Amino acid sequence: MVTVDLDSLDGDREVLARIAESHKEGKLIAFSADEGDERDALDAGAKIFLTKPVDRGALIEALAKAQIRSQKCVLVVDDDPDALELVKAMIQDCGHAIEIAANGREALQSIAQRRPDVIILDLMLPEMDGFEVVHRMSLNADWRTIPVILLTARDLSHEERRALDIAAGRIIQKGSFSRDELLAEIGMALGAEEPTRASSGV
Repeated sequence: MVTVDLDSLDGDREVLARIAESHKEGKLIAFSADEGDERDALDAGAKIFLTKPVDRGALIEALAKAQIRSQKCVLVVDDDPDALELVKAMIQDCGHAIEIAANGREALQSIAQRRPDVIILDLMLPEMDGFEVVHRMSLNADWRTIPVILLTARDLSHEERRALDIAAGRIIQKGSFSRDELLAEIGMALGAEEPTRASSGV
């Protein structure tokens, strides 16, 4: 955590931008007696802006909110409670916010409420299967770029694989993948600068 008193910078926001650039992995907190400095501070890279004099309670609350915003969100979609709990157990220690959905309709509702950073999607779902979820995501300019890790218990045809060619990172055989494999896929999905297309192999 790095704190910067904007009043001491004499309006030089380039200094703040350089500080933010050199502390990308941390939290840059900017203080100022002028509330009008907030927009400039956030645009320059500050994660939190507080008006002086700073109240301790306000600082704690701001830090908590910043922590929530900085978390990556993983949406896990599976109608099998045991499979759902298994995936959750594999990723719960990674510091990500985890959302769950038991079917395709719940998945779309969850995406609309909070855009996830990556989706772990079982293809065989009740009410609306994973193929339909992928199709509806492809129709939304914002959703189609969300990386998707697909889980399936069966081999897919060439036509089915083509239908899934959105921002899918990998098709994983359900029931045989390891924790390390899943975490590696999530890591690649979250670290990708560009959406990764579905590969032709399982």
